Amino acid sequence: MPACNPSPGSLPAASGSPLPHPPPVAGVRPSRIASCQYPGASAGTGLATTPPSAAAGSRLLALGHLDRARLVRVFQAASLFVYPSLYEGFGLPPAEALACGVPAVALDTSSLPEVIGEAGLLVAPGDTAALAAALGRLVSEPGLTAELAGRAAAQAGRFRWQRAAAEMEEVFREALG
Repeated sequence: MPACNPSPGSLPAASGSPLPHPPPVAGVRPSRIASCQYPGASAGTGLATTPPSAAAGSRLLALGHLDRARLVRVFQAASLFVYPSLYEGFGLPPAEALACGVPAVALDTSSLPEVIGEAGLLVAPGDTAALAAALGRLVSEPGLTAELAGRAAAQAGRFRWQRAAAEMEEVFREALG
């Protein structure tokens, strides 16, 4: 597996799992994109649909499964995070990227609009031109990227386990009482 020690802000990042997420989007050609799996996903190549050896000659750097510390370093090095998932329960990978101060581009579906909030750009599912345009905007408009990055950690901060537990406790108290 290739080493991943990029300088901060030097590459777009994507995260995925071998679950039925869409393949990399045709027409999106960032100079380099690091693809990795979030902790808890089974080993594989993440967003890449080909094994790492086949991806080696492409512009996709398939990092495979990363432990938590290495995943955080990849997020911290990222200039943006792209997550073209159609099926999402919560959206943990985008929340993790936001927690690292990285703006996100995701599909306007399932839980992703709530998770991304005002800290990224949302595009319609299936609209590869819009996805490419959103990525292009963040690459070519550093002011917009910095503005969204400035909102990222606060947006991720809305999703804390302690808060979720307190809200669930309140629901149970109301239901029981």
